[in-house]
Amino acid sequence: MISIIVPMRNSEKTIKTCLDSILNSEFKDYEIVIADGGSTDNSVKIVKEFKVKNLRLIESKDNGAAAGRNNGTKVARGDILFFVDSDVVIKKNTLTIVNESFKDKNVVVVCGIYDKTSLNKNFFPMFDTLWKHYEWVNSESENCDFFPTARSAIRKSVFQDVGGFNEALPGTIALEDLEFGWRLMRKGYKMHLNKDIRVVHSGPSFFRSLVMFNKRSFHYFRLLLKKKRFENVKTTPTAAINALISSLFFIFLPFDTFLSTAFLFLHLLINAGLYSFLIKEKGIIFTFASLWTLNLLHLSVFLGVLLSILTLPFGDSYGIR
Repeated sequence: MISIIVPMRNSEKTIKTCLDSILNSEFKDYEIVIADGGSTDNSVKIVKEFKVKNLRLIESKDNGAAAGRNNGTKVARGDILFFVDSDVVIKKNTLTIVNESFKDKNVVVVCGIYDKTSLNKNFFPMFDTLWKHYEWVNSESENCDFFPTARSAIRKSVFQDVGGFNEALPGTIALEDLEFGWRLMRKGYKMHLNKDIRVVHSGPSFFRSLVMFNKRSFHYFRLLLKKKRFENVKTTPTAAINALISSLFFIFLPFDTFLSTAFLFLHLLINAGLYSFLIKEKGIIFTFASLWTLNLLHLSVFLGVLLSILTLPFGDSYGIR
């Protein structure tokens, strides 16, 4: 049986759609565990309106998504844990593909990807979804090296062996996916990437993403210093170069047209595949807006890393194992 773990806090706008998609699955040997973390909106009420036997709701105070996921696993009865966020929907065949993946006894972790469609049709959520889809669908690696908590499954025995998600990490930056993946790799477990496992994401706002990218990059840098290696999809050498180039572009933009143009050209060269994909999917105007959006996100990453470097002498107390 597959236990689907869904952490939730103030998710009244998305949780019904999420649950509807799960209940519409063609694969039926599953249970749903909703781990609420102190919602103050109608989220809990909406979940309680679902009168189905294979749905359980756990209510607790707000200790963060990591604690919510851990709480959900404590009552899970399935030998496979499938983690899904409350702002995504799964496809009708998603659970079928997850189940088929684990028929291979050597497979212990399976990571999916975001579909290229978005539940939110505003510009930034569509861009964010297309960007993430492009990165993952074009990955040449057969494995992940972090654990995307919105769309990944793991054998319960392995989850317990690794020790679950680290609840000591800063709760506002969702660092547990990278840190948990690091611990999996240190124990010798491989995280298989299955691009057929796809979920549709609602997508964040632009301002929220700017803040999140800044906070995550600050802490990701600390973790990368411990790991002494980059990732193969998100936190890559190319991502670091992109952050530096975008920063130099904005630094020189007000007073040196030649240099700012040169850095913009480098940015376009490095990200040519992504922009070709965006033009094909959404056209020139959307892609032009995406160019500025992506540069601003890269700038936010650079500033987060810079702040992390400058504050290194003051120590690291973020609970990274």
